[in-house]
Amino acid sequence: MFGAQIGASELNKYFLIPFRPTTQNNAEKIAAELDRLIQSNEKVSLTHTLWDICVTSLKLPQGTDATYDIILYIIDGHYHLTKSFGTLFKSFYYCVECNATFKKKLDHPTKCTRLCMKCCRMNGKYSDPMYPPTKCEQCKVTFLSDSCCSEHRRSVNPRNGMTIKSICGDRYLCEECGKCVIKSRLKYGVQHKCRTSYCGKCQSYHPSRENCFIPQLSEQQSKDYRLVFFDFETTQNDEIEDGIFEHKVNCVVAQAMCTRCVAENTSISSNTPCPNCGPARQLVSTTADGGDPIEDLMNFIFKVKTIHSKVISHYGGKFDMHFVLKSLYDGRYGKPRVCARGLKLYSLKIQREKGCVEFLDSYNFLNASLANLPKSFNLNIEAKLYFPHLYNRPENYDIERGVLPETRYYSPEHMLPDVRVKFMNWYDLNVNTPFCLRRDLVVYCVNDVDILREVCLKFRDLYMGIAQIDPFLQSTTIASLGMRIFRTHFLPSNSISIMPENGYNREQLQSVIALKYLMWESNKTGLGIRHRNSTGGEYHINRDNGGYIRVDGYVQNGGNQIVYEVLGCYYHGCPKCAPTNRGKMSAHGLTIKENYQAWLKRLSFLRNRQFEVRAVWECEINTALRRNPEMKQYFDECEVVDPISVRRDAYFGGRTHPSRMYYQPSCGEEIRFFDVVSLYPSQMREQSFPVGHPKVISGDSIEANLPWTSAGDCIYRGLIKCRVVPPSNLIEPVLPYRAKTGQLMFPLCAKCTELSIKSASDTIDSCTHSDKERAWILTYCHPELQKALEKGYRVTHIFEVWQFDQFSNTLFEGYVNKFVALKVENSGFPQSVVTDQQKKDYATRYREQQGIEINLEKVNTNPGLRYIAKLSLNSLYGKFGQSNTLSEIKYAQNVQELTKLVTDPTFEVEDLTAVSDEMIRVSMHKKDDYVIESPISNVAIAAFVTCYARLRLYHFMEMVEGRVLYVDTDSVCYISRPGLPDIPEGELLGEMSREYAEYIIEEFVAAGPKQYGLKLRHRETEEQKYILKIRGFTLDHTAKELLSYDVLKDMVICKYGENRKKRVTLSYPHIKRTKYSNVYTVNLSKTYAAVYGKGTVMKNFETRPFGFRP
Repeated sequence: MFGAQIGASELNKYFLIPFRPTTQNNAEKIAAELDRLIQSNEKVSLTHTLWDICVTSLKLPQGTDATYDIILYIIDGHYHLTKSFGTLFKSFYYCVECNATFKKKLDHPTKCTRLCMKCCRMNGKYSDPMYPPTKCEQCKVTFLSDSCCSEHRRSVNPRNGMTIKSICGDRYLCEECGKCVIKSRLKYGVQHKCRTSYCGKCQSYHPSRENCFIPQLSEQQSKDYRLVFFDFETTQNDEIEDGIFEHKVNCVVAQAMCTRCVAENTSISSNTPCPNCGPARQLVSTTADGGDPIEDLMNFIFKVKTIHSKVISHYGGKFDMHFVLKSLYDGRYGKPRVCARGLKLYSLKIQREKGCVEFLDSYNFLNASLANLPKSFNLNIEAKLYFPHLYNRPENYDIERGVLPETRYYSPEHMLPDVRVKFMNWYDLNVNTPFCLRRDLVVYCVNDVDILREVCLKFRDLYMGIAQIDPFLQSTTIASLGMRIFRTHFLPSNSISIMPENGYNREQLQSVIALKYLMWESNKTGLGIRHRNSTGGEYHINRDNGGYIRVDGYVQNGGNQIVYEVLGCYYHGCPKCAPTNRGKMSAHGLTIKENYQAWLKRLSFLRNRQFEVRAVWECEINTALRRNPEMKQYFDECEVVDPISVRRDAYFGGRTHPSRMYYQPSCGEEIRFFDVVSLYPSQMREQSFPVGHPKVISGDSIEANLPWTSAGDCIYRGLIKCRVVPPSNLIEPVLPYRAKTGQLMFPLCAKCTELSIKSASDTIDSCTHSDKERAWILTYCHPELQKALEKGYRVTHIFEVWQFDQFSNTLFEGYVNKFVALKVENSGFPQSVVTDQQKKDYATRYREQQGIEINLEKVNTNPGLRYIAKLSLNSLYGKFGQSNTLSEIKYAQNVQELTKLVTDPTFEVEDLTAVSDEMIRVSMHKKDDYVIESPISNVAIAAFVTCYARLRLYHFMEMVEGRVLYVDTDSVCYISRPGLPDIPEGELLGEMSREYAEYIIEEFVAAGPKQYGLKLRHRETEEQKYILKIRGFTLDHTAKELLSYDVLKDMVICKYGENRKKRVTLSYPHIKRTKYSNVYTVNLSKTYAAVYGKGTVMKNFETRPFGFRP
């Protein structure tokens, strides 16, 4: 059957031939359609018109499999017969059935229905009823026939006579474990070991269920590649909607240089030919000169096809790279591979036949504005600080001005106050400078790219010098670079475990739902269903071989023995949740189909033993919960505690809150502000961290004399999931609490906290709740729990413990010591260190107090090395706690690719967007059950780092107990009073350095976490100064006019002094990106009001944690 449409250039519309059997669409039928055309009013000469005949639908004939495959390849509307599939697809083999290309027969996807699993031919099963199966004595595989066996020994390609490696020579059957071993796939020359497989995470062989460790990395091998640096300038004068202006690229400058030429110090302006750099090393293209900047950039980048290219722009992930991505939506260069978080791009890859092109954002390595970077690296290159971006309009290209454009084109009202002052001074000095947009646009853009290139090459050179690692070769952020350095040079083997994303008892996550369901059924039916938490525990059914199986629920009702099975969709391969792609591998080494078959086998066993089986799938329970409010309420109120999930209930951030909303020091008092020197690196160096995998202790295995009331009662070392009852009168609580909304608090009552969030109030009444209502269940690192017990907390129940037998206090010592020494040696000596003896004492203090060797001969001022030392120190720990569940962006260019993505049972599709006629954007994320941890995942390490950091801050808070004004992760602002202890000043790692020491802090005001202001007066000059920090608001010149220190102070005093509300609305331009990769400037408005939300505010502006009782 087929259908078609017939048309011509002079016809107004097509004539359609309907979809019907081929016998009905014969020549006579088509001639009849043409005759109808002749009889119509259409005026067309049939002898001179070029006809267009297009097959619109086709039904393939049914029957046996094809003996031969014929592929037609369409180019410009013409069909070409393809004789060699391999040549067409640039591979040795191509399979029509599974649409796969591969270089070796053994690489043919095993799910293909036309593949013979024995001899790897592609036309079905090669059995022969006339002859019995044949076993090969060399590889031990039994074949379907002599023909099948002979084929697997073939070592000559019949097409060209070339020698090939036979399947027999590359594959054998291990008769001990029954596994087919492919020798060429064994990594690192390792021999096969029974019941082991290669683990891509730890890069070694071990049993599939065995836990593994973060692997060390070998020294990075040098590799030539091409570096391209570019920058776009855009117009923003097209107003597509009210207040929304679209950015359009009108200028691009790009500079390219291969690493070999970089090593030879080749100038960017050099004409020396280099095949890796390309025909030219610099591109300048503007629309003013008739160019197409984006298209010209793509040609400049993709013209070099023989080498990898790293294409770098500064802040490109939120701007420049989006224009590039949009240009790729036509599919000319294939599908882009995007690493993104939301609409922020981290990397953008396009794979080519030889190498790939990868776009990177240098801001992810160098977190500073481009204009400030030359100073950080001590480069002798002057930045063009200011450009009239609003003057960048096509009608202004050729206007020759004798003076600079007016200040309004520079948007000074949206500059930071200090920057605006500098700009106005600069403008007054340079106002008479001639200006032409066509010329100066290029000059400005070239200057930006010159800076970007010089900074990135200097950054690369410094890292290759200190760590022998190229930062741009295999890293996309400074954090991933720090982790690579640590794993290459400092990570002890088999020390830091790769921690399973969903914990060590994954199966128990499902059993929480199972238990609630069984309790619900027991309550609803009146049957005393026996389950894990009931008297007697889980019911066991003996096997014939002497073992037994455990069932979720069991009850004997009269003469019937009823077994309840609650089936996790992930663990048992639910056919509803995963109707397709059932060959997908789950996290524990079995496919979805194999999981389901295992359940059917279990079901058969139970029924054969005469049990009545009542099975329910997890998805069916979830559906019932949505439809049955009574059931939903029962589940919510039923207390069944999940096993430990470190990321969800043990990994907390820093402490941030004001202890007073306003304070003006009295006579003799002084407000002081301190920061911890490198808080996180100091704790990584000084403290002990768990190594290896934990022993999971739960249920009756827990040995604890409860309740715990003192630090000595805590007998475990590791992570402890417990119910804690906080004290009622502790002004500065110890333990963090994560509310149901996800907010991090430090309260003394869980009930008060949840009620205050629900009512959005920070002035709730005094706590009257019982201990049961005040308590909460969370997981804590043992040092923080011990401190809490010391301050009056009680532990009344322990649910699970991850006990670590080994801790190490040297795990990060080498890494931290190296970069602390690098930072100190390149910061120069402090002003107070002048004489040789003082310098020796300076180095001795580091050596004796912190074990860090400072080479006095290397001490000088090198801003570049100091800068990267600080970056490296602060960027490592977070990688251990990096989420494994971020959204992924994928692209489909046809229906088959789209179907494969949206029917993948392991992913949840978030969004589908047709970004062009050729490409569809699919946003998706891994379903929780299918999330696989990364090779660097150990959330316990990250949890311990933040735990130690909170305890270090708490140590300083205790020094000035009752006088704390504000704390923020690594900062303490407090009241200094005569006769009372102060926080000691220091400059070493983990000590406190004083901020604003040259000023007297006359007033302090805070509206909430990360919302505070300081009124300062210089001790010598009497200069008045104000510090204002408000998270989420850019305090530019216009914003400061509306939201100044005095306004913030007035808002706080009005709200908490007289219980009145006051709000301020700020508006400023904001760059917005869309999933279509369009970039706009929009006017964004934000309303600010003083909101505390983490405790109760008293009438004297002091704060108290929720649940505090005097």
